Amino acid sequence: MVVSPHRHSTEAEPSLVPRRSFGNTGLRVSELGIGCQSFAGGLFRPVDAKSTREILRQAFDQGVNFFDLCQSYGQLNTERLIGDLFRHERDRIVLAVKVGETYPGTLVPLAQARYVLKPLRRVLAPIKTRLHKLMYAKTRFSYTREHITKAVEDNLVALQTDYLDLVQMHCPPREVIERGEFIGVLQSLRAQGKIRHFGVYCMDVDDALLVLEHSEIASIQVPFNLMNQRAAEVLFPEARRRNVAIIAKQAFAHGVLTDAVQPLKAEFMTPTASGLRKAVEVSKDFRFLAAAGRTMAQAALRFDLAFPEVSVVISGIGTLAELDEDMGYRRTPALTETELGRARAYKSPLALGY
Repeated sequence: MVVSPHRHSTEAEPSLVPRRSFGNTGLRVSELGIGCQSFAGGLFRPVDAKSTREILRQAFDQGVNFFDLCQSYGQLNTERLIGDLFRHERDRIVLAVKVGETYPGTLVPLAQARYVLKPLRRVLAPIKTRLHKLMYAKTRFSYTREHITKAVEDNLVALQTDYLDLVQMHCPPREVIERGEFIGVLQSLRAQGKIRHFGVYCMDVDDALLVLEHSEIASIQVPFNLMNQRAAEVLFPEARRRNVAIIAKQAFAHGVLTDAVQPLKAEFMTPTASGLRKAVEVSKDFRFLAAAGRTMAQAALRFDLAFPEVSVVISGIGTLAELDEDMGYRRTPALTETELGRARAYKSPLALGY
């Protein structure tokens, strides 16, 4: 089993999502950002261009201006949609793209075929977990000048823009971070006016600390949630000292910190079955936060936003119901000192995978 991303709906909130400073970049970003992986769709996650456009437009109209993208999620389909949707409002949004992830040539047809095979998803359901694992097992990363440059160029074309606000290196291993060769490439692209700022997307806090050794870095994206708080203990103080923006990902711990549990879907990167069962059990320790009119997802957002070092929390919204619930956090009370202290007492980081 895996926890579903579907969550309770709440009615619309008229006020706009507040803005926060984005490190030393001068950017002002919505404290809630949209992670666009859900819009890539696939065999086992229904999605269509019309509903995606409606979700993105409603989010924008409610104050969201930060959109986190990665071309490997949907072969640039989402980027093309966003480029078209916001082509007249480019200066009002912040486009953050990730580069470095790729598929070997033999797997690209399979990645593309998932859209064609949608009508067969019921037939393929028994092997969806295997298909899911195959895709991610074959994922490769490249941090060469050629790959980074091409990825940036491809994103510029797809997004119909002359510049990218933020380019993030996607999960570079420790040795790549230490060498820092990608920084020179990104600086060159910035000098050409193709990108404005650059950062790194890390799955490990220790890697993120290593990234901070490079003074040119504007932001770090890391997992941070009620069940994985290590970033607040060791990374946030250093990031604050260096004025580096923090992008918090996995606020809902892949759906564990929400109000619904459904069968496994191949579209989500999940831990082992035993690890997932443990995560579900641990999540029960935080259900006390789902009070005072908050859903569990809203409480999870409120927790991440209680930390001023966090510039933006990424939510992988995929439906209008999820959007309504997430936007509803604005009319829920912030966590009290007592609630925050009780939540912070949890000291065993529980990582839930990619």
